[in-house]
Amino acid sequence: MIPKNGERNLDATKEKVEPFGIAYELLTDGKSKELWRVSGWYSHTVFLSNDGEHLVRLGTLPFGEGASDNDLAVAFYKNGSIIKSYSTNDLVKDKSKIEKTSGRYIWFRIDEIYARLEYTNNFHLKTIDGVEYIFDLSTGDTINP
Repeated sequence: MIPKNGERNLDATKEKVEPFGIAYELLTDGKSKELWRVSGWYSHTVFLSNDGEHLVRLGTLPFGEGASDNDLAVAFYKNGSIIKSYSTNDLVKDKSKIEKTSGRYIWFRIDEIYARLEYTNNFHLKTIDGVEYIFDLSTGDTINP
């Protein structure tokens, strides 16, 4: 993942770069092959499935006072194309539990590991109000609750 407005030195010149990410397959001869790419966004936290086809993108600490339909919580991709996404408003059920800090708000659990990808291709995510979601990685659909 390369963030927005990242700068690279190319032949002693600076080039502005739009955010993007690339999934590669490492071949047995040590070379790599591009599988797919995403562009137009950056995330500090992504999870790539073992098959290299699926990616989970977590949202950041959004600006504002509380959960919003405009703030990304989690998005699911297959081969670089989005298949499903959820806003912070979709996932946080008890809005009174949201913590505010420096013009931003915290929608996920910070006192424990709040997100993980299992080998079974289930993705777990725990919100600030203690709800633990399990998603099917291939569809982005919730398995519970």
